[in-house]
Amino acid sequence: MLTCPVCDLQRPLSEFDVYLSQLKSMHQQQLLWWWSIHDYSWATIEKVFSQEKRFSDQMACDPCFDKGVALIADPIKQHFCDWPPYLAYIDQSCSCKACQHVFVFSKHEQLSWYEHYYFWVQSRPAHCLTCRQQRRQDRSINRDLSLLLSDGLPELANKSQRVAELYIEMEKPEKARRYQNLAEKQRQQEKCVDSNSAGDSR
Repeated sequence: MLTCPVCDLQRPLSEFDVYLSQLKSMHQQQLLWWWSIHDYSWATIEKVFSQEKRFSDQMACDPCFDKGVALIADPIKQHFCDWPPYLAYIDQSCSCKACQHVFVFSKHEQLSWYEHYYFWVQSRPAHCLTCRQQRRQDRSINRDLSLLLSDGLPELANKSQRVAELYIEMEKPEKARRYQNLAEKQRQQEKCVDSNSAGDSR
């Protein structure tokens, strides 16, 4: 009998077919270098559980896969070295470093994280989705500001107005007012230039 780390139930080895097939696949790909595994008998599986707890904690029984509580992981697609790969993905609770709120690192997100983006298997998201989106937005705003201000103060009213809008998004009202006032002056200057141009054309 083996204890599934997901449902915490003792089950016969016959209900760990996915786990056994994953071990065999890893052995064929020479990914089990930290064990000299040549068979998949009960004694071998028991040895795996006793020698490497981290590895056995990252698998699941067949019923957990069937119920959708866990997702089957493909260790061949994962990026790992000194840390065992995932054999199953289950929802995990993490604490956001920015807002301190607890968020769920879902099993579907983990599959993308480790098998599509190839992050190291020991890595975890440091921020919740809301804070991650905010950080991406902040980076985007900073990029836009850098482009608009790369040559110093903007010379056109629409660019100064855009800088003011970005500072409003960043909650920096004093800087926003500065560029809003600049945009107003530039609009007046542009109107004067347009009026003079129209007069000359007559």
